[in-house]
Amino acid sequence: MDILYGCKLMIVKEIDPSTGEEKTGGKTARFETPQQCGINHQWIEGQRTELRGGDRLLSTVEEPASLIGVELSFTNATLPGEALALLAGGTYQNNTYSAPRLGEEPSPVIVELYVAKYEEGNNDTSGITGYRKWTFWNATGRVPNYTAQDRNFITPQFTIRAKENVKANKPVYEWEDVTSLPSAS
Repeated sequence: MDILYGCKLMIVKEIDPSTGEEKTGGKTARFETPQQCGINHQWIEGQRTELRGGDRLLSTVEEPASLIGVELSFTNATLPGEALALLAGGTYQNNTYSAPRLGEEPSPVIVELYVAKYEEGNNDTSGITGYRKWTFWNATGRVPNYTAQDRNFITPQFTIRAKENVKANKPVYEWEDVTSLPSAS
C-alpha cells in the first residue's frame, strides 16, 4: 500500500527544443519549500450521438474521453528567482526578477514533483521509506499570484500546465517510486 504524505521538492529542468528531452548541460532549478501541489487532469469529453425514432431512444454511440493534459496548482513557501524565471519566463539577474514582456512565452520545461512515502501504520515524520516522483514531460508555468496581507506570509501560487511531449514520445506524465531525493548539484 502506498501511503503518500506532504510535498517535498519540485525540480524544473530545461528542455532541448530539438529532441524534447532534458537539455544536456541545461539549466535546472529547485523549489525546496513546497507547501502543496494539486494535480488536476484535463479531459476532452468524447462525442455522443443519439438515434431517436417513434418518440424513443433507439441507440447511442459514445466516444471515450481523452486525457489532454494536467493543470498543477503549486504553492511554495519561498520564491527562488532562478526557478521562477525557468518555469514562468522572464529573467533573474543580480537578485532582480523581471516578468516576461508582452508576447514573450516561457519555454517548455520538465517538472519533477516529489512526495514522501511511508509504511502503513503509526509513523514518525522521519520514517520516510522513499518518494513518489511525478515527471511532467512538457510543462509551462505562469508568473505566480501573490497576496500581501497584514500578519501573513506571501506564498506564491503557480499555475503549471503540462501536456504530452510529442518530440520525446512521452505521455502527459509518469510516476515512479524512488528511494531518495536527488541531491542539489
